[in-house]
Amino acid sequence: MSGLFSAVVGFFVDHGYTLELTAAFTMFTVYFERRNLFYGRFLLGYLALLGYSFLWSFAAPALGLSGFPAFFLKYSVMLLIATLNVLFTRKVRTYSLLFVAVCGMATQHVVYVFYTIILVLSGFGFDSLFSAIANPLLVVLGYSVIFRIFYAKFRGVNQEKFESASNVFVGLVVVVLSIVLYLLVEETQVRFEQKMVYILFAFYDVICAALALILQYNIVVSRKLLDDNEILQYLVYRQENQYESLKNNMELVNIKCHDMKQQISMYEDRMDPGALQEIRDLIEIFEVNYKTGNEVLDAFLAEKSLLLKDQEIEFNCIIDGKALSFMPNSEIYTLFGNAFDNAVEALSRVRKKNKLLSISVKQRMDLVVIHFENTCNEEELDFRGEFPMTTKENHDYHGLGLRSMKLIAEKYGGTMSVTVREGIFNLNIVIPVPFTDET
Repeated sequence: MSGLFSAVVGFFVDHGYTLELTAAFTMFTVYFERRNLFYGRFLLGYLALLGYSFLWSFAAPALGLSGFPAFFLKYSVMLLIATLNVLFTRKVRTYSLLFVAVCGMATQHVVYVFYTIILVLSGFGFDSLFSAIANPLLVVLGYSVIFRIFYAKFRGVNQEKFESASNVFVGLVVVVLSIVLYLLVEETQVRFEQKMVYILFAFYDVICAALALILQYNIVVSRKLLDDNEILQYLVYRQENQYESLKNNMELVNIKCHDMKQQISMYEDRMDPGALQEIRDLIEIFEVNYKTGNEVLDAFLAEKSLLLKDQEIEFNCIIDGKALSFMPNSEIYTLFGNAFDNAVEALSRVRKKNKLLSISVKQRMDLVVIHFENTCNEEELDFRGEFPMTTKENHDYHGLGLRSMKLIAEKYGGTMSVTVREGIFNLNIVIPVPFTDET
């Protein structure tokens, strides 16, 4: 058994780097489309990396290669193979490939250096039982934490988000320098002779590699925020145009309804009473009037009342429209349009007959409180962060409606919250009333 244990430990000491590097690179390729025959390609790619590692273990002594130049050549070629394996198995662009390389190298290096710090502090060697247990545990834990952080933020993003030439190259330079410095220090044997000096350097090296990882993380986050802001601004602009169109259409409908009522009154003594009442009922459907104190909400509710009636949704509203007088029409329409659309979409999947939607707008002291409440299928909601995941097929625009509403609320120093309880979806927006000379 001791012979088998020694052989296994020896394999991981000599070639474990191939597994660590492959796992680290693979973590950051899950965002990209796989090529055909992915698993076969993946296996061939790893075998090429492992084959090179075995070849080096035999060729280096035979050729008399040793010291820093040999280490640098060995690991440079291995990093190149690992990077080409990504290209071999995934459909990636150039900067996306460099992004994966930087993140993969930084992740492996951070975890490995932490592992060596633990060995130095504990006094155990690479071939000890402690090392055989600590290394895989630390790799699994460290990689899992980093993967969790990146995956939660990057899932479903487009490749364009990874493409920032300056940041990728800076990250690449930082992580390569940290690896080179570590190899230079390893050659001096300071780890065995001056442990505290090594530990201080190792922590510094970890910080450098971690900064490269953080830089790549910020690339995607900042690009995503910029793109989201552009989309949100476009949505507000588009809904402002929709409101103007709606207002004109509703005015035209009211005029036509008024004209029809006048014409009917002229011929009512000549028409069948039943047919006459049916025509009047039809006119009343299009002549629904809301008097909230805000013309945007009046037009909005008049339009949506037809949809609510068609879908047999019970609707209640208590709205003080004057409380929103400080907001531009486009922002009011964006807030209520997105909230209403989300509610109706949720209600369309409710099987029970009591489909309920209620809206309230109230001013309490110096705060405006907007509340939407609708029945929903609670088990269908999948919260990822503060908002539920979209049920639409296109996940690239996940949560943009809710985020646009939150953006408007925060513009005025307000807050927005979403809760689900006992099959009721609640959306609450609280906005401080801006101070004006009149107030």
